Amino acid sequence: MRVLFDLGHPAHVHLFRNAIVSLKTSGHMVLVTASEREVAVDLLQQYRIPFVSLGRSGCTLGAKGVRLAISAMRLSIVALRFSPDVIVAVSPVRAAPVAWVLRRACVGMDDTEHATLARHLYMPFVKAVLTPAWYGIELGPAQVRYHGFHELAYLHPNRFEPDAAMLREAGIAPGEIFSVVRFVSASASHDCGHTGFDLSARSRLVKALAEHGRVVVSSEMQLPAEVERHRMRCRASALHHLLAFASVYVGDAGTTTTEAALLGTPSVFCGTVGPLVGNFRYLEGQYGLVRCFVDSEQAINCAVGLVSNPTAKGEWSGKRETLLRDCVDVTDALLRFLETFCDVCS
Repeated sequence: MRVLFDLGHPAHVHLFRNAIVSLKTSGHMVLVTASEREVAVDLLQQYRIPFVSLGRSGCTLGAKGVRLAISAMRLSIVALRFSPDVIVAVSPVRAAPVAWVLRRACVGMDDTEHATLARHLYMPFVKAVLTPAWYGIELGPAQVRYHGFHELAYLHPNRFEPDAAMLREAGIAPGEIFSVVRFVSASASHDCGHTGFDLSARSRLVKALAEHGRVVVSSEMQLPAEVERHRMRCRASALHHLLAFASVYVGDAGTTTTEAALLGTPSVFCGTVGPLVGNFRYLEGQYGLVRCFVDSEQAINCAVGLVSNPTAKGEWSGKRETLLRDCVDVTDALLRFLETFCDVCS
């Protein structure tokens, strides 16, 4: 097979990195293209994955449209030279039209029901879209449902083992009580009109958690001074190890919320987008691994209650074991699908 992976977000590096390595090890030809976002580039370099940069993403909606057109043009040139059998991407807004123009197949992955604009843009051009079984929208004959989460492509026990030594990078001692907090800029198109923690709530959250132990903050933006001093000072690839050992995670980042839950860490999400996310509804309703709030004060109170509860971590670990028995290794599922898909298309 000749497979081109197009990455638009740091989370996509994690999602596809094991599949990329596995395909290369099996003798397949693989090419990676990526938007030049700082964390994504850092991760690709840390995992030693060569890639072709398609340039930076825009900040405003208008700038995003311009940058999308430019990066799609660059992708088409790269893809024409590489001649892939299939292009794989998450919510493949630029990859799917490029694949269609070049008469190549595009396989998308999507777990974000509220990304309506992106879905309208890519659906006419994809051959298949892989979604979690509980994805709340029917996409027609191209949809392939699997029982798992994107994040289980890299956080399934087959793929990831938490390393307590990584705590030292963040200055945390083994066994120390600490919280992980993640704030996002909400600049993605599917986040337009949605809110999470405002600046005041961010300060109150970190102050409240700091009364119960160390707080490690990951953020896409500059923060108030009293919060900034808690910023994570270690490699981006260390975050999952921190999440695994944390007493609680809380934030307005959807992917990190799911990651923490799948690692067995009490996970609190705050944001107006929460009720729209099928992953959250399933994790909260089926397993009790996530607590979702729209009101920031309720989220703060919940997080403080969890970090001060000495039995919470053990309870979440048990819930995680139940979930893992029900779900698949998503990297394995993707690889099996691509092999079958390319055999049928050839």
